[in-house]
Amino acid sequence: MLRGMVLQNFVHFEKRFVFDFSKTKNSPNIFVGASSTGKTAVLELIRRCMHSRLNSSLTNRAHSNERAYVFCEFYLDIDKYGPTVITGMIVDANTDNYSSTMQTNKEVKANPEVKTEDKEEKGRENKLDKMKEQGDEQGSTKKKDKEVDRDEEGTMFHKVIMYTLGEEIEFRSESYLEKRDGKIVNLEKDVDISEPFLAEIHGALHRDRGYIETKESQISKGITDLFDDDFVVKVLRKIGTQQIENKTNHVCQELWRIVEEQFVGILPTRGLGTIQWTKSKLIESENKAKNYEGTCVHAEIITELLDSDLIDKKKEQEIFSFLTNPSKIVFRKEAPNANRINLIQVKNGMNEFPLLKTSVGIIEAKQFSLIMAHRTLKTICLEEPDRGMHPQMIERMKEVLHHESRHKTIIVVTHSPYLIDSMSLENIFFFSRKYDVSFDVVNIYDKLESNKYLKIVKMEDLKAILFSSKVLFVEGRTDKSVLEAIFRHLIQRSSKTYEDILPILSHEICSIGGKELRENISEFCNKLNIKFCLVLDRDAIIETEESTKRIKKIQPSYSSYSRFEGGLVSDFLVDPYGFKALSTDLAKKENTFIWRDGDLEDFLLSSRENHSEILSIFKPDAKFTTAEDKEKYNKMKTTIKKSLKNGCFREKLDALADIITNFSETERLCSFLKDI
Repeated sequence: MLRGMVLQNFVHFEKRFVFDFSKTKNSPNIFVGASSTGKTAVLELIRRCMHSRLNSSLTNRAHSNERAYVFCEFYLDIDKYGPTVITGMIVDANTDNYSSTMQTNKEVKANPEVKTEDKEEKGRENKLDKMKEQGDEQGSTKKKDKEVDRDEEGTMFHKVIMYTLGEEIEFRSESYLEKRDGKIVNLEKDVDISEPFLAEIHGALHRDRGYIETKESQISKGITDLFDDDFVVKVLRKIGTQQIENKTNHVCQELWRIVEEQFVGILPTRGLGTIQWTKSKLIESENKAKNYEGTCVHAEIITELLDSDLIDKKKEQEIFSFLTNPSKIVFRKEAPNANRINLIQVKNGMNEFPLLKTSVGIIEAKQFSLIMAHRTLKTICLEEPDRGMHPQMIERMKEVLHHESRHKTIIVVTHSPYLIDSMSLENIFFFSRKYDVSFDVVNIYDKLESNKYLKIVKMEDLKAILFSSKVLFVEGRTDKSVLEAIFRHLIQRSSKTYEDILPILSHEICSIGGKELRENISEFCNKLNIKFCLVLDRDAIIETEESTKRIKKIQPSYSSYSRFEGGLVSDFLVDPYGFKALSTDLAKKENTFIWRDGDLEDFLLSSRENHSEILSIFKPDAKFTTAEDKEKYNKMKTTIKKSLKNGCFREKLDALADIITNFSETERLCSFLKDI
């Protein structure tokens, strides 16, 4: 089973990343993040660490002129070898043309003692007398030779494997070439890295750790501490200087086979049927049989594993029944038809129908149960296994994942909040784009364990944050309710275009539970590369004296505005170098918006001519008149705050939004969101 991996310079992963999949034994490893942030690429790189049989191409490098590497550490429960086996791939930095430095396999077998250049020279000497008569033909031959050379250009890479056998650590490599036409060529350059080289690893561990552990543990620590760019350079140097081994290493081949047998990667089905829409040309009845056959051929997991001895039938049925309860669904395989295709029939109660007519969620559940009940699989990578499933079924799938993770390494790529819970918090890997040019990935718990916000955030809010492109944080639940009503009104009742409302639609509104968590929120989002902004009460930045209406203190981080301390708030609000300038600084430096008039209730009461309308929404029998003094104003604020805190029906919030949408503060908020 996979315990960890390290990679560098693949796709947009420019820097070195380490994944630890061994921290907990009762939770799957969850990959979350926006689309096109590298989640699937990591699964692809795990497959690249299998033997070349499972790989027909190379993963692109972030920088094509620099070396790249990926190593995976597996735990194998076998007697003959040490339990830890590390497999990987190293891509050379500059290998546009390997023919000048390495002989092809064909040339080596023909005459190991004669270099390619020597053979070409001898051929030229034998043709000296005929060159004048065959000038054109010779020129054509040279041109053809150049074309052959170009065919031999490509990218050289090396598959490596490291393991223990008895008391010795073995490290071997196999060299390959991806030619420019995409074909993979085995160069049959197999190298045994010498024990003195491995001794350097032992010595480094001894110096860094201050003690010597077993060799199995040393390999395990090497994946995180020593398998870096310097290590890769040394390996490449050894590969370049070692002689080619002519004998087949049966130990390596056996270990590659065991690793592959215990690994599987599952991609989303993406639709089983040939008919995807009602306008399909294949929807006519004469294509019916062909469509049924195509669906069964495409459903390869079900077709291959439904009757396989590799499946624990009892366990599979328990998992599938648990997922689909209360339905009683049975899949059965018919005998091969005239086209030698096994048709799959599905029975639900008394009704039986072809696989093509089965819902995607049920098909995904069947595939999932077959994979989970497989007897030999220990490392399982699943991409969107919940596709098409009912939320209740996804919740049950999550429980199966937790249970099966006790003795398997399971990695799940998902865009579904339903698969996230507090039990999997330590195993959540968040993927993001950094500066729109490179990928970044962090383990949330490792990166933010000491962050106060992570300790108190509700799981529902955490899910919203992790699955949002942008997050708008407000202080409390009432703020969230009012802003949601405003945004809903702007989207549904305005004549704005999609482009105009995109800044609003892009933001998921979350409550932080108080302005004192502002710094924790900023740290949380910055470390995860989450785009965010904050909408706070004015006192988060400006502390005022209620009785005198004067500014008591401005946050020290904005000391340039300290000259306004002691002055009237009203003067600060109208001074062009006062509130307006501070608001601009807050937006640029901290992605923060503060209400001009104080808190949310002050914003709602900022237009005197609308006081009666707003109050009648929260308290229809209210007899308040226009506020002329402090006591009346505070009473109105209390009424609104209490009503919002107790909760409002959507109709009331929509009526409120209808009034305040055109307030100047609302327009300022929309401009703020558009510029962030």
